[in-house]
Amino acid sequence: MILRKRSVFTTLVVAALLLAGWGPSEAQTPAPKPFSLELRFMTGPSGGAFYTLGTALAEIFQRELPGLSITILPGNSLANIAAMDADKADLGLSGSAAVATAVAGGAPFKSPVKKALHMATFWTQPWQLGVTASSGISSMGDLKGKRLAANARGSVGEQMTRHALQVYGLSYSDMARVEFIAGNDAVGAMKDRRLDAWPPTGPWPYNFFLDVANSIAMRFISLSDDKIAALNKINGAYVRQVIPADTYKGQDKEVVTFGDHAVLIVHANVPDEVVARMTRALAVPANLGKLRTVMASLKGLKLEEMKMASGFSQHAGAAQAYREVSSR
Repeated sequence: MILRKRSVFTTLVVAALLLAGWGPSEAQTPAPKPFSLELRFMTGPSGGAFYTLGTALAEIFQRELPGLSITILPGNSLANIAAMDADKADLGLSGSAAVATAVAGGAPFKSPVKKALHMATFWTQPWQLGVTASSGISSMGDLKGKRLAANARGSVGEQMTRHALQVYGLSYSDMARVEFIAGNDAVGAMKDRRLDAWPPTGPWPYNFFLDVANSIAMRFISLSDDKIAALNKINGAYVRQVIPADTYKGQDKEVVTFGDHAVLIVHANVPDEVVARMTRALAVPANLGKLRTVMASLKGLKLEEMKMASGFSQHAGAAQAYREVSSR
């Protein structure tokens, strides 16, 4: 549990670390002894990607840091940031674009978030514009006058949709109809051809699109590099991403788009030494190998990618650990 005053929390934990034998030794540094610390980890809905990753991370952290206890809690990208800023979460999973927006004080946050810091980066989360083949849409400009599922109102995916339309000179008012739905609702609407386009955000292959593409003919729309550069100016966490050819049925060419990354964030008040040990645990080859087997989107996970903080600051403990493991 995070205490409200950093000085009190840090003093207690550092004292525990020193008593546990983590302090300097004149002769030989003993192996770290167990200590007692409880952390609250905000992930996602049970069975979802964030929940699956969070469970795997908690297992690694608790095994490598004896005495560490982690409680997994449900959440989502925005809720996890808000909980951390309110001192109700110590660890969380989110999207880098959402965190970058939060630290800048952008909507829906009323003021800059200062307590959420980067610890690790995982998979890419491209904005994937899928359209029905019968819609006649072959470019972003063709969305004008069409029926769009914009994702849940106020979600990160909906924010990215608005930004993508913006750089192409479009807005919701240019659409024939906009529905703020996602998931199974959007899948059903696409299959029934009640909607023409839906751009969810998530790792590829996106299960919902696999479902749609196996039922009806689809196309996937690319964005131009100059528009992706314009999107990066809107949010520094937006970067160019590519969905490989043949990811979905009937998709014979790669799709160029933009997106962010799934990231592990940590409360600024968690002591540097604790965060450093947790970060070093992720770099252990056996643990990194285990993470690669958890989900298809983690199959190619590399340490060089994990340490990249895009759009917001990294925790000093994590930065220290990455410097150490990179110099080996």
